[in-house]
Amino acid sequence: MRSKILVVTSSEVSDVESVLNFLPREDTFVFKTDYFENYGVTQETSSGTDTFSITDDSSRIESSDIRSIWYRRPGKKQQGMGDLELADKQYAEQEVSRFLRALWNSQYPHNVLWVNHPYLSWKIECNKQLQIKEACKAGLDVPNSIVTNDHERARGFLSKHGACILKTFGTFSKDEEGWPMGVYTTPITLQDLETNLGELNLCPVILQSYIPKRLELRVTVVGENVFACAIHSQDSDRTKHDWRKYDFTNVRHEIFELPQDVKDRLLACMRTWGLKFGAIDMVITPDDRYVFLEVNPAGQWGWIEDLTQLPIAEAIATLLKNGR
Repeated sequence: MRSKILVVTSSEVSDVESVLNFLPREDTFVFKTDYFENYGVTQETSSGTDTFSITDDSSRIESSDIRSIWYRRPGKKQQGMGDLELADKQYAEQEVSRFLRALWNSQYPHNVLWVNHPYLSWKIECNKQLQIKEACKAGLDVPNSIVTNDHERARGFLSKHGACILKTFGTFSKDEEGWPMGVYTTPITLQDLETNLGELNLCPVILQSYIPKRLELRVTVVGENVFACAIHSQDSDRTKHDWRKYDFTNVRHEIFELPQDVKDRLLACMRTWGLKFGAIDMVITPDDRYVFLEVNPAGQWGWIEDLTQLPIAEAIATLLKNGR
C-alpha cells in the first residue's frame, strides 16, 4: 500500500517546514534538489516498467511506495559540486536538470497525487493568456489583455483602452550578486510607450486594461479548500499598483469570505488546469466586480498564514496525506 510522501524542494524555500510539522516524519522523504550530490537517485526501466528510488544518509524512498509528491520550488542551481570549474559546474547542473525533468515526466500520473506536477505548473505559469481565457470561460470577469513587442499593436491597445498596466511573464530573478531584479506591475500611458519605444521590440510585455481597485484578494486554493485574504492595497501609495511592494504597517490583511459562485468558478479553473494548489490574485472593483488577474501554481502563502492564521500549511499536509 502506498503510504510515503515525497517532498521535492530547495534548501532556500522557507515554508516547507511549516507543512512538514503536520506530516508523519517516518513516511516523509525530503529531496532538496539544490544539494543533488547528497542523494543517490536512480531511475530504472525494465520490461516496460519505470521505477525510481532516492536515498540519503539515513533513509530511502521507492516510487512504488509513494502516495503523494509535493513539488515545492525545487532548486535549479547546485550549492555543492566540490571544486568544479565554472564551466564544468554549469554542465553538471544542466545534466541534473535534464535528468530530473525526464524523471518527473516519466512518473505522471502513476497513481500519485502531485501538488503540482511540474509540467502542468509550467504550462499554466508561463501562459498568462491561457489563464485569462480559461477564467473567462469559467464565467469570471477578466481584464482585456495583449502580449506583444510590436509598436503599432501596443499603440493601438493603449489608444483603445486608455488607462493600462504593464506586466511581465515571470516574477523576480537575481542578479550576479544575488540581489532581486524584476518589474512590478506598472501603469503605462501612450506617452510612456513613446518614451521607451526603442526597448519594446527587445522583449514582449503584457498589457492589460486598468482595473480600478477597492480591494485586492490573494486566494490560496488547496485541493477543494479556498482560503481568501483581503489585501487593503489602496491604503498605501506604495502598494496601490502592486501589493508586492509590501507596506505591512499601513496595508491590512484580513480573512475574506468569497461568494460561493466565485469559489465555484475558481475551483472549475483549477480542475481545468489540473492544479491541486494555486495562489490566485483578484481585484474587487469599487462597483463590487470580482476580477481574476492570474494564478501562480507555486505562489507564496507563508506571509498570508502568518498575518491571518488561515490554516494553509495544515490543508496542504492533509491533502498530501490523503493522496489521490
